[in-house]
Amino acid sequence: ARQDLLLLRYLLGLRVSQPLQTTMACQELPNTWAKDVIFLAFDTENIRRGQIPPKQFQVGISILDTRALLDLLSSQSSATMQKEDIFQTRHKENLLHTRNFCIGPLTYCSKATRRFLFGQSEAIDPDQIKGKIESLVSGRDVVLVVHDGHNDFWLLKELNINLQPIAILDTQKAAYEIPQLHHPCSLKELLIALESPFNFLHIAGNDANFTLRTLLLI
Repeated sequence: ARQDLLLLRYLLGLRVSQPLQTTMACQELPNTWAKDVIFLAFDTENIRRGQIPPKQFQVGISILDTRALLDLLSSQSSATMQKEDIFQTRHKENLLHTRNFCIGPLTYCSKATRRFLFGQSEAIDPDQIKGKIESLVSGRDVVLVVHDGHNDFWLLKELNINLQPIAILDTQKAAYEIPQLHHPCSLKELLIALESPFNFLHIAGNDANFTLRTLLLI
């Protein structure tokens, strides 16, 4: 749990108490200690590990590109900046880019569209998911972010989505750093503990966005 948070600080160029490394070397952003990476939160709905993907399910992603933080990271000392400062920037609403992909009949996808909070949900075929996601991170080092990602890891493998992450961060594990959450908590429990606003959970794109937010708030 603590290792996940230390790794996050390391990737953002913040001070850490011990040397850390990722599975692969990655470049730093100019004039900062921050790594040139994309944080990609990944979430699925209606997926169960080991079972054939059903006729209706959702895949959500939310992306934070450290390049979008370059002005903030280069203007503040790594000794004084905190993760929470990311959400204090003027353009914080543009920092997280969130997508919701819906597979299934029109009624199912229409419901997802009505509840997706961060744009227009996209109705697609299952064989399109791989290309859609890989195109968003092409040529970049990826940090995969999940909340209890067992089902998510299984679907990534099932659809042959090749992210080759340099690190994997799990907010359920990181939540053990919160005194009242010394158990495998749900995303809802974590959001409440962090007093972070939320709505319409169990829409994959929403959950991906909230997962990435909680990582930065823990």
